[in-house]
Amino acid sequence: MAGEKHALRWIILIAYLIGLSIGVHLLSLLIVPAIVFVYYFKTHTPTTKGIVYTAAISLGILGCIQIGIIQGMLEIAADFDLLFVNSFGLPFASGIIFYGILILAAILLSLAYTRNR
Repeated sequence: MAGEKHALRWIILIAYLIGLSIGVHLLSLLIVPAIVFVYYFKTHTPTTKGIVYTAAISLGILGCIQIGIIQGMLEIAADFDLLFVNSFGLPFASGIIFYGILILAAILLSLAYTRNR
């Protein structure tokens, strides 16, 4: 199953479902290390060194999601709002709206790039 042609689609589906479930509860992030270990055991021969590396990678991914994406995106949105309200004199939440438009544009451009490649 891991070596099949469209096996990566399952990983993308799992990542999408984890992303959706974060909105319900953050404990759904605890499934990320388990998924990384499943991927490791399906694609590699288990060794002690490999298991340690897999654990480190899974905790790194978990930290990047928790700190970088969940908390970081909110901090950037707050910084945008402070900039737009305090420096430019625009109404409250105008920076967050602009930031949302930037995020949406980045997603759409990355989807268009992916489709073209």
